Amino acid sequence: MKTITNLFNYLEEYSIYYLSRYSVSRKKFECVLSRKVLKDFLSGKLCSEQKNESEEIIRQISSKFVSRNIIKEELLIDNKIDYLLNKGTSIKKIENILVRDKFEKFLVNTKIKKLLLDVDLDSRSLDRFCKKKMLGKYNTKWDTKNEKNFTKTLSKLLREGFRYEICKNFLDQD
Repeated sequence: MKTITNLFNYLEEYSIYYLSRYSVSRKKFECVLSRKVLKDFLSGKLCSEQKNESEEIIRQISSKFVSRNIIKEELLIDNKIDYLLNKGTSIKKIENILVRDKFEKFLVNTKIKKLLLDVDLDSRSLDRFCKKKMLGKYNTKWDTKNEKNFTKTLSKLLREGFRYEICKNFLDQD
């Protein structure tokens, strides 16, 4: 079994490999490296001394990549929001996804506040979502008088994070 002698170089090489494949936030990147260290420790590649010093090394590596603009959280969060809006995701679900992806809280809050300034954004996202999923007026068999289909579609839209009033108004349209 191969043991790792220089932990910094080993983690830096793994970081370069990982960042060449994935775009992640700083906190998520640190979590990935921590999991890698734990996995290597459990497989016997690292001793307990190296595992203990890994936290400081991980912070150094992540700050190095942030300072060299390899990890750009601002650009990454903007791209993620644009992608989710094009998909037809609600603002509430966008916020949950950004928190799950471990973006900075203040950055998430400022971006969500900026999205909330656009009053019509949620209804446009709802329209886009329904068009892609063939729900409501985009379904050829849609009938507003069928109570079962109406409640089923309404509950699906509510689970996606859209507000009740907007969903009800959208589904009542012909």
